[in-house]
Amino acid sequence: MNKKNEKHQPHLWSRLTLEGMVIVASILLAFALDAAWEDQKEKARQSEYLQVLEDEFREAGLEMEEQLKDHERQVSNIDTILQDMERGDNIDNEVFFSLFGLFYFGPAHPVFSDLANTSSIDVLEFGELRSALFEYGKLKEFLTNLHSREMAFFSDHMEPYMARHMEYPAKFDPNGPKVPVISPDGSSLHVDPYFRNLLLRRKNIIRSQLRVDRQIAASIEIALAELAIAQGR
Repeated sequence: MNKKNEKHQPHLWSRLTLEGMVIVASILLAFALDAAWEDQKEKARQSEYLQVLEDEFREAGLEMEEQLKDHERQVSNIDTILQDMERGDNIDNEVFFSLFGLFYFGPAHPVFSDLANTSSIDVLEFGELRSALFEYGKLKEFLTNLHSREMAFFSDHMEPYMARHMEYPAKFDPNGPKVPVISPDGSSLHVDPYFRNLLLRRKNIIRSQLRVDRQIAASIEIALAELAIAQGR
């Protein structure tokens, strides 16, 4: 190797080293920018996800308010029927047909359902929110089971008995004639312990649902509070 080449050799290595460092730095910068972009997209997706989930729970809260009113009204109406039977009075038509009401709490929950079926959703990183959603799901499933019990009891026992022993008005008209406590076969319902027992059992089933209704209403409020925290509000 001649002296000229020996003289330029250190400069060549320095230049190659510098170029290598620039290439590595460029690659690292590209990775960093890409990661930052993905992180920004992920946060935007998470924010949208949380907002839609919050909308779902607000709608669920409104639906639960309606269920609470309906169940409270049914319990009150059963008490009224029991009082009418005790006095031997005819049953108010509107009150009587409230027995056919089987209000079902079934809010639309596409995002919540997706969350319940996957472990990769980012909102799972919020521990308190995760606990609130789990509690809500558990209570909602329990309420569904109670509702199924009520439906089975009504269709298997209560409605068939009423159809055989009570004279239904011509139509479901709140202003129609009162339902007589004297059945078509001439027996009097106000001394029939079986019908009274049916009413008492139905009342207890509804009261069981009411307790869970109130627990769900409270869990919805907690979930909404945690969703607000998760969104930085």
